[in-house]
Amino acid sequence: VYAPQGKIGFTVTAIDVQGLLGDVARRRAELIARLSGEGLLEANKRVGISPVPLRVGLVASPGTEGYNDFTGQLLHSGYSFDVSLVTTLVQGDQAPAQIVAAITALDAAQLDVIAIVRGGGSKGDLACFDDERVARAIATAATPVWTGIGHTGDEAVADLVAHTRAITPTKLGEELVSLVSAWDQRNLRLPAQRLSIALEAVLDEATEFLGERRRTMIFAVRDRLRSEERHLGTVRERLVLQAHHLLDTTTTTLASTRQLLSAYDPTRRLAQGWAIVTSADGHTVSRIEDVALGAVVQVRVSDGRLGVTITTKDGDK
Repeated sequence: VYAPQGKIGFTVTAIDVQGLLGDVARRRAELIARLSGEGLLEANKRVGISPVPLRVGLVASPGTEGYNDFTGQLLHSGYSFDVSLVTTLVQGDQAPAQIVAAITALDAAQLDVIAIVRGGGSKGDLACFDDERVARAIATAATPVWTGIGHTGDEAVADLVAHTRAITPTKLGEELVSLVSAWDQRNLRLPAQRLSIALEAVLDEATEFLGERRRTMIFAVRDRLRSEERHLGTVRERLVLQAHHLLDTTTTTLASTRQLLSAYDPTRRLAQGWAIVTSADGHTVSRIEDVALGAVVQVRVSDGRLGVTITTKDGDK
């Protein structure tokens, strides 16, 4: 005791750590019992999660190992994750209020999932995740809350009320990527593979069909050509026969015509003593009335013409 300044000094010689831990464990157990009685341990687990949770709300402290491990998984996944970060403390007395505010803000943003990550630490460092305010904020969120707090001991109360928990931020990132990958495989890659296989089968079938059609067409064309060749041969023979027949018929007709023309040839008649009489104006005289007495007519005989003057006209009467 230092009377002039009114101070009292103490020297701590022992601390009942087990007693302190027992009190923490008791309060934790009581909190879990209350949450269970209110149905809050399963409340967030019943919230449906998008089959493609690409819009991620992240509660973390940037630059920490837990933050880097989680975001690294998303970054290298090949998928277009859209991460909305709310920076908070992840240990200490001020951490619970900041975490609650972050969950509330991200829950209102209508995201696919909220992730809370932190690297490993002692029980004291992780005490904020046993805080009742944090637990209730997670349990009552309308968005699935995933936790990757990074401890291998007992689960934090935040883990118990969360939709999904992982033992490390890395594992949490892997599970999130796995969920998206499963959807991708089921709805995009697998159908694409099936479509590719189906297309290959269709192409093979089409190729075989076209090959068969090609062979069929070749045979059909060959058969048609042979048939046409036979037909052309028949037509050729028929044309030759018809040509010979036409030639024979024409020859016969020409001979008959020649005989007929020869029979009516005036020169033959003239040679037989006939004569052709024409008047001065060139008209043929076939009757005695065609000329008058004294008229000069031309008389054509076989070897020339005679000029004759009409002196008498004597009819058949």
